[in-house]
Amino acid sequence: MSCENDNALIAIIKSINQEVKKRIPNATEKTMCKKENMEIVLQIINKHRETVKLLGFSHHQFIYRMGVMNGIYKDSG
Repeated sequence: MSCENDNALIAIIKSINQEVKKRIPNATEKTMCKKENMEIVLQIINKHRETVKLLGFSHHQFIYRMGVMNGIYKDSG
């Protein structure tokens, strides 16, 4: 992937995080993954799915990168 696409993906993830924090009061990156919050989070993620796909990232890459940025996953590389 190009640096531009990578930066665009990072910007999308940051906007998703901001939108989630607006819709879920007191949400942190780790509490977004709780069962009661997942419906809201998935709705927001689905709004951005096509844009991410057009950038050349698969859904799995998108979710993994979001998890790494939010501290859920550790990047081994």
